[in-house]
Formats: sequence, C-alpha cells, structure tokens
Amino acid sequence: MVTPRQPRILVIDDQPQILALYSRALRRAGYDAQVAVSAEAALDAVRSTPPDAMLVDLNMPYINGMGLLYRVRETYPDMPVALITGDGNLDGPTLREVQALRAALHVKPLSLTELLHVAEDLVGASYASRIERAC
Repeated sequence: MVTPRQPRILVIDDQPQILALYSRALRRAGYDAQVAVSAEAALDAVRSTPPDAMLVDLNMPYINGMGLLYRVRETYPDMPVALITGDGNLDGPTLREVQALRAALHVKPLSLTELLHVAEDLVGASYASRIERAC
C-alpha cells in the first residue's frame, strides 16, 4: 500500500502571526504547509518546489498578491489559488481580475474552520479522503 503524500499548500502573507497560525492549523489537518513572508520568497519557493495550491494575501508590499498571481500563472496556469484580504470593500475591477485569473477570494480574518474548508477546496479533497482512496 502506498500512502499518498500530503498536499503541499504554500501560504504567503507579510504578517508572521498569520503565517504561524495558518501553517500550524494546516499541518495539524494533514497538509504540508509551506510559508513565505513575501511575493519574492513565494516565487523562489514555487520555482524550487511547486506547491499543489497557494493561499495568498492580496495586500503585501512591493509585489502584491495579484502581481504574484500573474507571475505564477505564466508557468502554472492551473495551480489552485485562493486570495485573502482584510479589505472587505473591493471594487468591481479587482473582483473581475480575480475571476479572470481563476482564483477564489476570501476576506480575513478566516476562522480556522474556514481556512480548512478553503484548503480542502483548493486541493480537491481532504487528506483523510485521499488516504481512504489509497487503501
């Protein structure tokens, strides 16, 4: 019997507290949670070991979440991505851009339950159901 590897989710946020909270919750739920504190660090991580999915903060300095997503889509057009933002007042063009890039958009703060639902949606199935199918 081969045990499937844990789905790898890259979490990108410029707030270390968010990274610590989200990565800890994802790991406890059976995901291989990787973190990056900037879009630049995320691009390096994606180049070295592409994740199965990404959870990206929309509002980051230098390269924001949309800029990161545009760059990732050049090489990985089908990578599942969820954008998260603390700004609940997004205007229409931003929402249209998000939809055009085939990304989900969620407003912070995400409860840990919401986070795990987003992760499950991103990877297509929970880790537990992957194990059941492999048995």
